[in-house]
Amino acid sequence: MAAISPISIQGTIKKLRTVTAQATVGQTDWLLVPQWAIGLNIYFNLTAVAGTTPISVPAILALGDPLVLDDTNVVGPITLSSGSSITAASQHFYQVRPGVSGISNAGDAPTADGWHSFNMQLPGIIGIQVLNDRTTGDETYTYTLVVEFKK
Repeated sequence: MAAISPISIQGTIKKLRTVTAQATVGQTDWLLVPQWAIGLNIYFNLTAVAGTTPISVPAILALGDPLVLDDTNVVGPITLSSGSSITAASQHFYQVRPGVSGISNAGDAPTADGWHSFNMQLPGIIGIQVLNDRTTGDETYTYTLVVEFKK
């Protein structure tokens, strides 16, 4: 069990991660959702991968119990890339907000740029997760992860 310490974002946009040749299974960033926010845009720019089986999977998480801030009370993940793991350098845009159609662009593939829309309400605290495959131990990932809250 690990405690969750959500980040408070000042303004509308926040760069969560800039990593170069990350050789870990990834991480989760927990954010306090501003009261005025009704939507969220996530920008995942995977600029380089290396190794035998590089697979990166962005996802969002919610707390099952917002009064208990630890990772034993987590709901999800909701895989953002429509069930496709990302296996090559590419850019991905995710729109999360109520009322949008849950759609992806037809050309989205594990090796191509893509955009996705998810119809859902934002919880008070949201987790943005990037999982990286490290099966053979030689995989590395270079990327930026940016979030933008929308009114």
